[in-house]
Amino acid sequence: MEPLVLLDQINQLKSLHLGTQPIFKEFIKNKKYKLSERWEIFCEHSEFMLDINPFILRLQKANIEYGDLYDEVVRHEIVLLKDFIELINKTHGESHCENNVDIDQLKEEILETGYSGFTYDW
Repeated sequence: MEPLVLLDQINQLKSLHLGTQPIFKEFIKNKKYKLSERWEIFCEHSEFMLDINPFILRLQKANIEYGDLYDEVVRHEIVLLKDFIELINKTHGESHCENNVDIDQLKEEILETGYSGFTYDW
């Protein structure tokens, strides 16, 4: 393939991505659609469609106990928000229910951020 043809295709792809990103963000935040549908699409495509926040995201609404949550994470590691639920289950086990962590509320808050993840910067 000729370099100019390749560059043209890359630019077309980039343009399509930039045009689709706001539509993706709007969809995952739209509560008109079921949370399960929005979460599934977020999990499948967020790494490609959304940016990484360079700082830790503090999710407040779900009542998360952050104390030992980040023991599983290495400094400067990127934490994907789609994996955050698994991280909570791993560190809190089934006790997240006892600690009043509302998983659906957490998913909604994650979708509201508009990010695919964050960099653990502590």
